[in-house]
Amino acid sequence: MSLLRGPTTESDNVAVYGEERTMEFLIFLAVIAAIGGGVLWGRKNFKSEIERAKRIRRANKSK
Repeated sequence: MSLLRGPTTESDNVAVYGEERTMEFLIFLAVIAAIGGGVLWGRKNFKSEIERAKRIRRANKSK
């Protein structure tokens, strides 16, 4: 904060807190989107391996 602004009031702190909450929420959304994207990417690229593992598991259950 600049010294030219004068004393800090309680209402100034509320505005800063609101901005911090917004940034935290945006970061949270970005993390959730990255996790979701990673899951979708993994399913797309490893679909054949996932299907193979399912077939093996089913074959082993019937024994």
